[in-house]
Amino acid sequence: REIERELSDPPFMGVPLGAALNDTLITKFRAGHGDWSTMARNLDRLRMARHWLFPRRSKGIKNVIPKGCTVVAWLSASPRFSELVVPVIRALGEESCVILGGCKSIRNSPYRPQRTVFVAISELLKYDVDLWHVEYRRVRSAWSAKIKELCSRHGLPSGSYEAMSLVLLVASQVVAACLESIKVLEPSAIVTDYDRNQMWSCLVLAARIHRIPTLTLTHGIMNRHALGFSPVIA
Repeated sequence: REIERELSDPPFMGVPLGAALNDTLITKFRAGHGDWSTMARNLDRLRMARHWLFPRRSKGIKNVIPKGCTVVAWLSASPRFSELVVPVIRALGEESCVILGGCKSIRNSPYRPQRTVFVAISELLKYDVDLWHVEYRRVRSAWSAKIKELCSRHGLPSGSYEAMSLVLLVASQVVAACLESIKVLEPSAIVTDYDRNQMWSCLVLAARIHRIPTLTLTHGIMNRHALGFSPVIA
């Protein structure tokens, strides 16, 4: 949480992006699943170069999306997430919601309510790339200095700098797209199946800028010691 707080400043386009690091911090550091080999470090450097030179983006939403609906963010087509999200969609009203899918496979999932419009997050990655470059250059040096200092302070393994820098770079593109997409969708509210993964944390943080109400469900046990789930940001 200390790392998250410190890397929320400076904000990107007004959005504090520290929370987007949650999954990386939990899985790579807390759970010990990080790959700290030289190859992994070099791959992260290559990924950063790719995202810098060829920012992730799409051509925009292909189908007509009704405005003013509740956006329900649904991460994957697994039974665990499906059984969490589908009852909420039905309770709210299938035609009153728009499903925002973390993967395209949800579109053809047998769990998906057929009367609910579906759009994949990959279709929403549309934003002004030139504006993104300007804003990213503005914050990059400050982020870089803070990550280096945090790695030194906490004795983090070699490759931690690249791992966290990559997450913030990708999150900056996702949040730029979310800020634009919310203008298009004009949702009445946003419900996520889990607000602390890298995609939906950006969506929730962007919604705050637009003053859109956000809520989260949790696919796990919830208490103040629930690392990775708590504290919620929605």
